[in-house]
Amino acid sequence: MWLQLRSVYELRDKEKRDIVIGATSFLRPKTYFDNLVTIEDPMTSMDRTTSAAPIHPSDVNMDEIKLSPSKSDAGQHH
Repeated sequence: MWLQLRSVYELRDKEKRDIVIGATSFLRPKTYFDNLVTIEDPMTSMDRTTSAAPIHPSDVNMDEIKLSPSKSDAGQHH
């Protein structure tokens, strides 16, 4: 969803038009990646509502996103 939002933002900026997107929720990139890492652990409804706040693509710096270690990596030491 993040790439789609970014594309819409860029298109809106280029075309100077409003674009409306509808969805049940938008996940912040870090939340999305954390959910992929721990996909076997379903989110609670409280987690889902607090982490799905609407954001503007320019609010996110991808360089600052750090992923949580997966459970399979937790037992391994390097």
